[in-house]
Amino acid sequence: MLLIVLLLRGSSRSHQIVTESFVLLLLALPLCGVQLVSDLNRNQDQAKAEMVLVPIKDKRIATRRKGPDGYILYLSAPPRLFGTRVPHRIEVSEAIYHKAAIDKQLLLVVKPGWLGLPWYQRMDVYPQHAELRPR
Repeated sequence: MLLIVLLLRGSSRSHQIVTESFVLLLLALPLCGVQLVSDLNRNQDQAKAEMVLVPIKDKRIATRRKGPDGYILYLSAPPRLFGTRVPHRIEVSEAIYHKAAIDKQLLLVVKPGWLGLPWYQRMDVYPQHAELRPR
């Protein structure tokens, strides 16, 4: 920012350009901060993932006025992983949504996160009677 001020010192529009640049920088900081936290949480996470199969209770498409539709799965009796309850309602990709059915289970592979914010490493759909085998 100091370099911009020094380079535009003699310009008649320099104050306006510097002010606009500063305002844009301030507006972008919260978005950059959120992305930085997310990236650090995932990229630095070296912990072992937990896997759980959760029965699918229902599925729906949430229509939105703007943007693409949301694909929602409702889970019955979701467990606690890393001290956080898995939500009853979870938004998934279109591919997972089309594979899902009420008589199937959703596989969730969850990691604790470097900053303590659990995140989904993987999701997939399995038959109702599938079981996890320890590796």
